[in-house]
Amino acid sequence: MSGLPSGGLDLPSDFASYLALLRLVDDASKDLGLSHLTASDKHVLLVMTEFAGKNHVAGGFTYAKYCDLVEQDEVVSRAQFFKSLDRLLSANIIMRKSPGRKANYLLRV
Repeated sequence: MSGLPSGGLDLPSDFASYLALLRLVDDASKDLGLSHLTASDKHVLLVMTEFAGKNHVAGGFTYAKYCDLVEQDEVVSRAQFFKSLDRLLSANIIMRKSPGRKANYLLRV
C-alpha cells in the first residue's frame, strides 16, 4: 500500500483490508466533495438508503422510523438526526420530495 512504511508492521490481512477500505472511502469522499460529512451523517444516510430501497424515495422517514430501523446502541439523538438531514440536504445528497416539514425525501443516486 502506498504511503506506509514497507517494514516492521505485520498486520493481519483482515486489518490490512480494513485500512485499504478506509483509504478508498476517504478518497471517494474527497472526490465527491463529501469529506465534511460526520460519522452520524453517514449513518443516517445509510439507514435512509436502506429504508428507501430501489426507488430511492424515503417516504415517511421520521426519527421514530429511523429508531425502529437501527439497533438501540447505534441510534443518534433526535437533534443529531435533524442536523444530519440538514447537512445531507445542503450537500444535495437528498432532497425534500414535498414542501414543508414532511418526512418525504428523494435520494440523489
